[in-house]
Amino acid sequence: MLRRLVKTWIREVSSSKLQEVPKDLYDSAMSYINSLRLRALHEGNDVQREVWEKEAELIESMLKAIKDLRMEKVAKSLIKRENSIINALPPEEAVLAAKLRESFELAFEGFLEAERGEEIEDEEGKVALLVTRRPPDELLKKVKVDNLEQEDVMFINKRAGKLLISLGFAEEVKVRR
Repeated sequence: MLRRLVKTWIREVSSSKLQEVPKDLYDSAMSYINSLRLRALHEGNDVQREVWEKEAELIESMLKAIKDLRMEKVAKSLIKRENSIINALPPEEAVLAAKLRESFELAFEGFLEAERGEEIEDEEGKVALLVTRRPPDELLKKVKVDNLEQEDVMFINKRAGKLLISLGFAEEVKVRR
């Protein structure tokens, strides 16, 4: 498994284009990690257990390196509006890419409206937000909010809320009913 991941990583590093990977890459790697950890708990001597644990950690770090590199390439493709790339991704990456595309589209819409001097149009409904960092004054004016500071909680129009979330200025607060 480790050899397979290293080859995948080398192919990704050596090309600026997103490389094709098997659809079960992450699933099979996680299954292998789980089997290593189970073996380390129930089989072998102390040295063998330590080897299995280190191998599991190494595979996890290789998976993270592959995912980070591939998501960077996906983000660049989405910025260039190459949306067809999502169809060729493993399921785990496709979910992340779809969320990333949605965030980019919301951000692009908001920035285009702001560039044209338009206010963000209202969408039916409200959303509860926790402000994670203070948005710039120009953006606050566009979303029709006077003063907003970090850690403020507020109800805001859904569209404006989605924009603040996608730009990383807020998180949605789940309301129990």
